[in-house]
Formats: sequence, structure tokens, C-alpha cells
Amino acid sequence: MIPQRLLASPPLQRLLAAALPEGTLQLGRRLISISEDSGGVDLTFDDGASERFDLVVGADGLSSCVREHVEASFADAEGSSSVTPPAYSGIRVQFGVVPAGGTRPAGSSGEFHQWFGEGVYALTGSYGTGAADGSTSDMVAVVFADPAA
Repeated sequence: MIPQRLLASPPLQRLLAAALPEGTLQLGRRLISISEDSGGVDLTFDDGASERFDLVVGADGLSSCVREHVEASFADAEGSSSVTPPAYSGIRVQFGVVPAGGTRPAGSSGEFHQWFGEGVYALTGSYGTGAADGSTSDMVAVVFADPAA
């Protein structure tokens, strides 16, 4: 059996960011436009600055400027796209994390537990945080229908 590990997004982001050269990762800026050619990608930010990049990774959500650009790149001459745009599914996920210890049954740190009910699903588990001290966290995720959101 292959041991499985779960790493939450913030620790994963820290590990990936740590592997980048200093100053590569820039946060807290809002992207407002993208243009690209065979030599790279030009990004314009809400502070008026424009920069050129070799690679852009878009992880900016459903209303993503990057997603809109990618979808537009699949449009034909009449402007219709071969890409199906994302749509709200009516499903929400509430996610919570606390430091490990005392919140889950003793001896269950290597397990994930899940519960199913009518219109709801819950998952609990423990995972490593990526911290140097090897600390872990307990998490709960609840998935439920919320068509009005």
C-alpha cells in the first residue's frame, strides 16, 4: 500500500513559492488585461504597470481575467468559442482548519472520515501543514446545495 499524504493549499503555495527566485512571485496586484504573442505574455495591472512574462499561471477564480483570455483564444472567426464557460453548479463547500490535537478521535490522524446525508456531504481528516516543525492540522469540509448563491 502506498502511503498517501494531503497538503493543504497554503502550505503547498509556500513550498512552491520557496522554490522560486526571490521577487518572482508578486501578490496583491489586480490583473486587468492580457495580451500575448509568440514571444510572451503582457500583463497590465490596476496600478497601471505592465510587465512581460514567459509564462502566466491563472488561478484567480470563476471571474478570472486569465480564464476569459484563454476562452477568447479558442474563439473562431465568428466569435463563438469551442470552450464551455464555467457556470455556478449550485454546490458550496465550507472548509475549516484547526491545529491538530483534541478535535478528532485518538488514533485517527491517518484516516479520512466522510458522512453522507440528503443534500450534504462532510469530510474530516488530518494533514501536514508543510511547517518545518512537522505540525499537522485537522480539517472539516462540508459540501451542500446552495442554488441561490
